[in-house]
Amino acid sequence: MLMPTKNRRAIYEYLFKEGVCVAKKDYNQKTHPDISNVTNLEVIKACKSLASREFVKERFAWRHHYWYLTNEGINYLREYLHLPAEIVPATVKSKPREPRPSLASREFVKERFAWRHHYWYLTNEGINYLREYLHLPAEIVPATVKSKPREPRPAFTGDRLARVPKMDSDRDAYRAAEKATEAGPGAAPVSGYRGGYGRGAGAI
Repeated sequence: MLMPTKNRRAIYEYLFKEGVCVAKKDYNQKTHPDISNVTNLEVIKACKSLASREFVKERFAWRHHYWYLTNEGINYLREYLHLPAEIVPATVKSKPREPRPSLASREFVKERFAWRHHYWYLTNEGINYLREYLHLPAEIVPATVKSKPREPRPAFTGDRLARVPKMDSDRDAYRAAEKATEAGPGAAPVSGYRGGYGRGAGAI
């Protein structure tokens, strides 16, 4: 289709800038909504010409044409428009990704550093966050939260019970002997006690 050079250039400039172009299937529309002073028919014909040379990929849906620049199309339009290599379509530009806040910055973990090692410990808020993120049931908890069952102490049975000293009987005997010592010889019968020599001493 014959069209003014300025119109073709305007179409190519828009296509290179955006990387894509959309046109409604309406050949009677006087102007394209995104490219001023260019008819809708001129946009359709120009982009179909590029599609025939595989400079764009064409899709059609819901009465609209969609064209996407290929790598060959980018090189072709760059030469046609005399653009430097650093200028690329918007679809090729890499958008900087915003850094996601770390778990430590959101107080989901406590951080420690020692001996050239980092240590992170989950907080209660972190447990709840990860449980929701991983879609885990409430009964599943980290190993640090699980209560470890205490092992029961072995019961005294058999020979072990016989070897246990009888502390109560020994204690009672010790106390009885201590009281007898404090009260003197006459306080309690003590086997083998004999009176001394001197006045009032009994005969032996």
